[in-house]
Amino acid sequence: MLKNIYEIISGQTNGMCIELVLIVICWLMMVLAVLIDLWAGVSRAKKCGEKLKSNKFRRTVNKISEYWSVMLFGLFIDVFLFAIIPYYVPLGSFIFSIACCGIEAKSVIENLRRKNSAAAEVPSAVLQILKHIDNPEKLSQYIEILNKINKKHEDNE
Repeated sequence: MLKNIYEIISGQTNGMCIELVLIVICWLMMVLAVLIDLWAGVSRAKKCGEKLKSNKFRRTVNKISEYWSVMLFGLFIDVFLFAIIPYYVPLGSFIFSIACCGIEAKSVIENLRRKNSAAAEVPSAVLQILKHIDNPEKLSQYIEILNKINKKHEDNE
């Protein structure tokens, strides 16, 4: 039951190192998602002719610190599970970072819609592709339709 603790005491830290690397990757992905959202917001503001305001940039820093406090709960879950279950996957950090990235992805898509970007349709296109993934014929037809839509969008610019 406490296999990981016994391994650490005996000097075998491979499992702990793997888990720490995965946790750091999760946290970095969360920060990267917030920075991508900032980039999308700045891009939208420039395209729509809005002024860039410093409070929006401060909000990004606040958002990262708020997400970090949430991610700490994921870390607590990871530490708890690491102590009682012999596994090397930080489920808490994975789940919380996926949630944070999902929130940021939604914000990026909203910014793209406000900017009238064709990229805002990517999530619905992905869902359509996934619906037809088991039928190669329909999938190829759908990809052709997407290519035509993309071509029309490029011609309008």
